[in-house]
Amino acid sequence: MKLHVIMGVTVHTGYMIKKLKAKRNVMVIVMDYEMPGNLELKDSNGAIYCSPTQTKAYMEKADRVLFHRYAFVFPKLNN
Repeated sequence: MKLHVIMGVTVHTGYMIKKLKAKRNVMVIVMDYEMPGNLELKDSNGAIYCSPTQTKAYMEKADRVLFHRYAFVFPKLNN
């Protein structure tokens, strides 16, 4: 099983989930750093939102794990 882990929840998380789910036979997990480990997993937009501890359990079972993180880079200013 191929596992895609989106690190953190941002305004772009929904777009990233949709893009990754377009590929076949993938499981998408959103690692929510603010979610306590004892809460139930939340399924939204075809991805599982869970705590870092719960994510680790999924990673141990997966054949391959790919990490994704959205970062905004400020453009360089020319002087």
